[in-house]
Amino acid sequence: MTPSCTAFIILTANPVRSERRGADITRRSLEQTLGAWSGHTLTVIVVMLAFSSLIGNYYYGEADVEFLTTSRPVQLGYRMLVLPAVFGGALGSPNLVWNLVDVFMGVMALVNLAAKDPVYVHNSDIADPSGVECRQDSPMRQSAWEPDRLL
Repeated sequence: MTPSCTAFIILTANPVRSERRGADITRRSLEQTLGAWSGHTLTVIVVMLAFSSLIGNYYYGEADVEFLTTSRPVQLGYRMLVLPAVFGGALGSPNLVWNLVDVFMGVMALVNLAAKDPVYVHNSDIADPSGVECRQDSPMRQSAWEPDRLL
């Protein structure tokens, strides 16, 4: 939906084709259509989106590192690697940054897929601490994670 909205914003302003590309042409089109205030509003929205994406992806990565190991030095190492990665992402060329993002998001997806590949067991195989018996023919299943299965 976002690319469609951006395209409509640009097309309604009837932009002149020049060297302007990406966010700059969108900002100029918004300013031409709605006034100068809309360019500043777009800047604030993009900054908030970038910051929330940074926080969200940091959390996803940290959760994956915690899943892989409980070693505090490894977790601290991850945190120390995030700072130069963010700084490099802000200064790097867009093509390089997007390609690296694709690779790291793919790795993170693989870790998440590995974590979501549970070994299913029937409810009757799991001890119920409440003392309530489960029906033997119950279609409900619970997952039992076996990390040794990955190795």
